[in-house]
Amino acid sequence: MQTTGYTGYLVRVIEPGVCEAGDALVHESGTAADRISIADAGQILNVDRHNIEGAQRLLSVAELGETVRSTLTARVAAGGQHGEDVDRLYLD
Repeated sequence: MQTTGYTGYLVRVIEPGVCEAGDALVHESGTAADRISIADAGQILNVDRHNIEGAQRLLSVAELGETVRSTLTARVAAGGQHGEDVDRLYLD
């Protein structure tokens, strides 16, 4: 997950509906420029953790969960530098 950005997480249901394998899950409010895909969110949260602009875009999503919001807020406040978000040790 830390190198690919593939989360495997379940998403919070904002509006009940049907989705199938291969469907794109995209936040549908706002303009196309405001939309953030699950893949983009995973990349910003888990792989490109120094992407402050991306973190700020995610923070603009009103439906964002509080745990993720807290993590991103700390990341932005630190200017993408180390802090609560230190680089991780990878084992082969």
